[in-house]
Amino acid sequence: MHLAEPLDFSRFKLVLKGAVAANSPALRGISLIGQDNALVPIDLVPTLPGRPKDDKAWDAAYAEMVATPASAAGLTPKQMRFALSSKESSDQKQLTIRQFAFR
Repeated sequence: MHLAEPLDFSRFKLVLKGAVAANSPALRGISLIGQDNALVPIDLVPTLPGRPKDDKAWDAAYAEMVATPASAAGLTPKQMRFALSSKESSDQKQLTIRQFAFR
């Protein structure tokens, strides 16, 4: 599992390679919803490979991206997840951010 296009905050992708069972510990808190959608914990994204390392500008931009809709909804980022939809190829699934979800 890794991030692709991590600098595109409106459409970054989470890439999963190979088959992954819905209850697999490898998902690290990601909830698969049907065949094509997933909910991803907000605090998981900065821990994934593909994230720019030691990049304070990325950290600040990510924090702002998460804080803006949380604040508008009167929630904390911990109460949110990314809702992603997928595109599959033969050996991997790309989950692209579509919106925020509130739990």
